[in-house]
Amino acid sequence: MNCSRKRDAALKLLESIGISRSNYAPPLVRLLWRVGIDIPPPHFGGIFTN
Repeated sequence: MNCSRKRDAALKLLESIGISRSNYAPPLVRLLWRVGIDIPPPHFGGIFTN
């Protein structure tokens, strides 16, 4: 499973739980995704990633 598919699955899971988008995909993280930096959503990131 490539990184974007993992990220999409994680975002779908967080959305289904009821967490607001600004919490599971904050603007800075979305900006990093757009420029090509592949980091996990904050809820799935490690201590150094966050």
